Amino acid sequence: MTPISIDEKEYLQCNRALARLLVVVYENQPINTRGLLKLLKSTHHGQTVLKYAEKRGYIERKRAKPRSVGQPAIMHTITAEGKRLALIARRKR
Repeated sequence: MTPISIDEKEYLQCNRALARLLVVVYENQPINTRGLLKLLKSTHHGQTVLKYAEKRGYIERKRAKPRSVGQPAIMHTITAEGKRLALIARRKR
């Protein structure tokens, strides 16, 4: 897939959900999936945007050791590219 040359502000304006997700992860990193979706106040659409951001390389998902018996938590951190877009989105607010 070849990258398309587009202005970052225009890109974020078309992808408001992505911009909001990046700002929330940037301000609260590392954050687990449940906490992130709770802050976004979205479950289904938020999960879709989360997968999109991971696929594009804006965030990274890492498994954390479980606090007790159960599944390990998935922690989200922002990458350098995601941080750049998050800072642009924060300035726009």
